[in-house]
Amino acid sequence: MSDDAFFDQVKSNLRIKTNDDGINGEISDLIASARYDLYKIGTVDKNLAYSIVDPLVKQAVIAYCKAKFGLNNDDSDKYWAAYVSLRNDLSGMSQWKSDKTSDTTIPNTGEIA
Repeated sequence: MSDDAFFDQVKSNLRIKTNDDGINGEISDLIASARYDLYKIGTVDKNLAYSIVDPLVKQAVIAYCKAKFGLNNDDSDKYWAAYVSLRNDLSGMSQWKSDKTSDTTIPNTGEIA
């Protein structure tokens, strides 16, 4: 799936039909933030987080966007809980994990644990 197609899918899930540059920019920023969040904590490999080929990763990004989009979002807590649940599920599955999670170096020492 291309980035443009995924953007359109997220936008559709948010029930947005406008082509307002500000709204499109917010959606793009949220997608980027969700992808980075999945990668930075070692939930998924960087390539997987940014390619969005796995259905679970896609659903996590969509849930993140639904939780964070807009100012008056009554369902924000529900979608954030869904995102955290998916993120936690993904982090327990070795085929999605980033190399960052397998690092056994003790912080600030350089010693191998």
